[in-house]
Amino acid sequence: MQNAITEVKKEKGLLTSLVVCMIREDNHKYNNNISKTTIQLFEKGMIQGVDLAGNETKYPNQKYQDLFKKLHESNVPITIHAGEAAGPESIKTAIEKLHATRIGHGTSLLLSPEITQLVRDKNIFIESSITSNYQTGAVKSITEHPVKKLLKMGIKTSLCSDDPVTTGSHLANEYSILDKEMKLTEKIFKQMQLNAINASFIQNPQDKLYLKNKIIKYFERKTV
Repeated sequence: MQNAITEVKKEKGLLTSLVVCMIREDNHKYNNNISKTTIQLFEKGMIQGVDLAGNETKYPNQKYQDLFKKLHESNVPITIHAGEAAGPESIKTAIEKLHATRIGHGTSLLLSPEITQLVRDKNIFIESSITSNYQTGAVKSITEHPVKKLLKMGIKTSLCSDDPVTTGSHLANEYSILDKEMKLTEKIFKQMQLNAINASFIQNPQDKLYLKNKIIKYFERKTV
C-alpha cells in the first residue's frame, strides 16, 4: 500500500493517506489488537489516524475509552462516528472521553445548544455525509440536513462520501447535491474544502500547503 501511495503521488500529484477504522461490533480483544497495530503503523508514518464506526446505540463510546486513551497518548489523530443514531450526547463523549477532533456525521448536534457550543469552542470538525444520512434515516430529507446551518453558525464542516460502495455516491456527487438542493455560493464551497484540508490528519505541513494552493487556484480559475 505504501508503494502505491508513493507512486500515485509521484505520477499523478495525488496525496493519499490512510485512516484505520475500528468497528464497534468487533470484540474488545480484537479492537485492542487493532489499536496496538495502529500505534505501530502511525509511528512508522504508514497511517495518519484512527476512526471508530458502527452501532453507537448498542455499543456506546464509553466501551472504548481505554483503547482511545492509549491512542491519544500516542498522538494518533482521532475521528469518531457519533451523533447520528445515539443523539448529541454521543458527540460529547466522543470528544471528552475518546479525544476526537473530528466527528463523523453528527447530525443530531444542533439538538443540544450546550454540545454545539462545545464543538465550536474546541474547533471540532464535522464530517457531513448527506446521502448516507438520508439513506440511514438520520435526516428526513436532503434539504433538512444540518450542514447549511452548521456553516452559518461557524462550525467547521465539509462533505464526505462516507462509504461510496454502500451509498452509491462519491464526493463530487455530494457537492452536486448540495449545490442543487441548498444553493450555496462558490465562496462557501471553497471554504468547505479548505476546512477539510485544515482538519485532515496529514502530518506533513508542506502537503497541506500543496493541497490548499490547489484549491485556491481552482476557484481563482472559476472566477476568471
